[in-house]
Amino acid sequence: PSTEQDIIEQFSLLQTQYPNQTLNNGLLVGSPSHNRVSVDLDWLEAEALAKLLLRPTWSFGRDVDNSYHIRHMIYKSPGAVSVKLNAPKSLVSDASQRCIIELLSDGKQIVAPGSVHESGADIKWRIAPDQRDIVEIPAADLTYRLHIIAGAALIVRMWDEGVRNDLSMYLP
Repeated sequence: PSTEQDIIEQFSLLQTQYPNQTLNNGLLVGSPSHNRVSVDLDWLEAEALAKLLLRPTWSFGRDVDNSYHIRHMIYKSPGAVSVKLNAPKSLVSDASQRCIIELLSDGKQIVAPGSVHESGADIKWRIAPDQRDIVEIPAADLTYRLHIIAGAALIVRMWDEGVRNDLSMYLP
């Protein structure tokens, strides 16, 4: 759909076709959205560090364990490419728990506010587009900051006497 009216008509058609299902909003990131990218905060430690190392921008999230958490921060970053930063297998064996933080760009889609997460939690804006302008950040700077956040989140989560040597080998 290319106009607001097209979007409304398509959404109404889908609601008619699937009356007993929750329909979510999707947002294409990267070049289809004029270089808007998503910082996907998978670990709570990454969320806490992102609040310190990234400028406040459009952001949204959901309740996790009865507490609201930011899960996505939206930036304008021309030339940014998708990056997934995982914990090492030797430290986190469960593959579904290894992703610390991601930068989502071309070819990726995120579930946007106004939707319901698979957990049943509503996805809600923390900072909405009508509350402030989107922050623009050079792609190299954003990627660099995400690497710092991932490394620091790994230390915060895993730091104990038994894994200090492993962590010191992975951080460089």
